[in-house]
Amino acid sequence: MVALDIPNGCTLSPSLATPHLLGTPHLHINHDVAADLDSSNAFEGPEKLLEVWFAPSPKALAPSVKENGLKSVPADVWVEMLDLVNCKILSVIHSETVDAYLLSESSMFVFPHKIILKTCGTTTLLLGLHRMLRIAATVAGFPFHNAVSANDIRAAATPYRVFYSRKNFLFPDRQQGPHRSWKQEVKYLDDMFEGGSAYMVGKMNGDHWYLYITSPTFNPTPPQTPVDKDSNAVLGSLVSRSNKIPTGILATPADRAPGDHASAADDEDKHDETLEILMTDLDPENAKQFYLSNASAVAHDRILSQTDSALLKAATASKQQQQQQHGHGHGLVQQDSHMSDSTYSVLDSEDLFDVDDIAVQNAANGNKNDNGACSSGGSLTPLSEHLDSADMEALTTEGHALGTVVSDSCGLSDVYPQSVYPDARIDAYMFAPCGFSANGVIPAPPADGDAVASSTTNGEIPETAETAETASVSTSDSGPTSAQGNHYFTVHVTPEPNCSFASFETNVPGGQKGRQTADIVKHVVDIFRPGRFSVTLFEAKGTSIDSTTKPGGSSGKRLERIPGYRRIDRIVHDFEDYDLVFRFFEREGFVSNGEARVGEL
Repeated sequence: MVALDIPNGCTLSPSLATPHLLGTPHLHINHDVAADLDSSNAFEGPEKLLEVWFAPSPKALAPSVKENGLKSVPADVWVEMLDLVNCKILSVIHSETVDAYLLSESSMFVFPHKIILKTCGTTTLLLGLHRMLRIAATVAGFPFHNAVSANDIRAAATPYRVFYSRKNFLFPDRQQGPHRSWKQEVKYLDDMFEGGSAYMVGKMNGDHWYLYITSPTFNPTPPQTPVDKDSNAVLGSLVSRSNKIPTGILATPADRAPGDHASAADDEDKHDETLEILMTDLDPENAKQFYLSNASAVAHDRILSQTDSALLKAATASKQQQQQQHGHGHGLVQQDSHMSDSTYSVLDSEDLFDVDDIAVQNAANGNKNDNGACSSGGSLTPLSEHLDSADMEALTTEGHALGTVVSDSCGLSDVYPQSVYPDARIDAYMFAPCGFSANGVIPAPPADGDAVASSTTNGEIPETAETAETASVSTSDSGPTSAQGNHYFTVHVTPEPNCSFASFETNVPGGQKGRQTADIVKHVVDIFRPGRFSVTLFEAKGTSIDSTTKPGGSSGKRLERIPGYRRIDRIVHDFEDYDLVFRFFEREGFVSNGEARVGEL
């Protein structure tokens, strides 16, 4: 389990409000929204996934773009966009290269040059797309289309790439806006963008996956000169004959920001890789982990277990103190531990809270007689007596606290373990009465043989900017530095038996630190044990960090054989600059309760 620093009662703050967090992802929680959440009405697990790139990489931003690009946009501006989508922000992990927003319906990831928005249920994701483009133009400063001034209501940033995808819905008749059918979604996107292409992957009469994609087009002399030096309007947009937004027009090297020496080989899209696992018909026993009642029981048991452990450690410390007082100890280090009334509550990397501090305090301050021995025959005050009823209830019911418990107990925290990724952070939430969401921010790990340059100890903020910067430039054995290469993963679970669904998505490169894509898939599938699941692997051509994930590679062959499952389909799409491999699996011996829920055709 990773360490989290949680500010109690902290409202949302924009990324710019935390400029000191150079290397360490930090979590901020919107308690007002979290307190009102209830998942009783959730029914449609499969998410709509939108990914919009405004540049090939953070190094390739146009001169008009603000420092940090989209990350410079205040959170309250994103709130306005998300209102159109019908979801709320629960909490945010801020890091140097990505801000990970945990939403009431899934997740949003904001990088300097791109944004990923994933929403479930009956959210109207595409209705927020135009507002997203306008925010990119008017707030972040990206070049815009069909307007002279950013004050023009028509001003919308010109994307470099657009991806939209989803699994077939189970209940399409309950969707709203353009999401009632794939045909309507494609029309909505085609009416907005030039040059998009739509695909359906998989069986028409079974589970399948939809994709809409635009591709960049490089013109050596594109009309990218701004109207004037203070404007990010594009001259070419003034003479456009279409209201559609062009995509993929790159800035020439001369148009890039001063000091930006990025070449095409440096562009992030040349190393882009996304793995998505979509699971249905979850095993009922495995699904129980994602019910509030079960999570509360696990948290309660953990409190009792940690109390016992703390008592034992404190008794040992007390005995050592006695030995030292009688000349039998050798250099016992005194611990000045105490319970704090700070507004910040810390989730330790091993415990839900710091029970050692409580126990040692008992031994050192509250429960010793005049001779230094523990009173009542060496017994210590139980942990529960140090917590009032409200605190105890929060530890066993609060969504973020229980989310952390679930991510640890179900094995999610071990997908990218902190022992390998010391600066990784997970933000998890347990819904009532059931349902679970989690975001992870995964900086690149230290190279083999390098010292672990972790910028945090037990969730604490680095004391100086120098130490934070040192921590942020540790390198991976393959791939970019963590300062340039923060990755993410996101998990969402709907455990109800009539519509059970779980999704896992990540852009952590396969093969990093020797762990292949097939290992990640097996780990995730073992958590949920679905009856059916699909795996989509979307990779930029030719430059995958893990070349063995290619269709003919050894890891690709391993993906054909997930223990306990039969591969039903394997479909390959060869796009201009991406490879897509779609696989569909069914558990051996799985018996469905009825016909396959196609939902839509």
